[in-house]
Amino acid sequence: MQYHFIEFVDASGKNLLESGRISTSEFRLISGDFTFTWDEMLAHKERDATSISETLPHNYEHAVILNEMLSNDHLLLEASQGNLGSYGPREKIFTLNGANHTFTYSLQEGFYQNGKKLASTTEVIDKGYIFLHRIVLEEF
Repeated sequence: MQYHFIEFVDASGKNLLESGRISTSEFRLISGDFTFTWDEMLAHKERDATSISETLPHNYEHAVILNEMLSNDHLLLEASQGNLGSYGPREKIFTLNGANHTFTYSLQEGFYQNGKKLASTTEVIDKGYIFLHRIVLEEF
């Protein structure tokens, strides 16, 4: 299992959720037939935190970083079986400030919003298991 933490940032690197530029009250993740509010996503992240912490990571430094990311209410978490994008790019719809945006992403091809490639960085916290993606949003 891989764990991908996603941080939406502006061009200066400031977290858009933390700064309030993206409203958590209007935030939605639409995946297939399911729609999740921000609070539902945080509850799911909280439920998963214990099992994630018990199985990963492999050293103390990674454990400290993982616990910080799990407790950060402004990071999304996506658990993924296999390599992100190993089954082709993933597509999700996020509602940001009342407007739907289609996101497509894979480790190989990067991140796209409504068909436009986004600037991003990926920090490998624990190789093969834990990643932090900082994605620069232009539309929100």
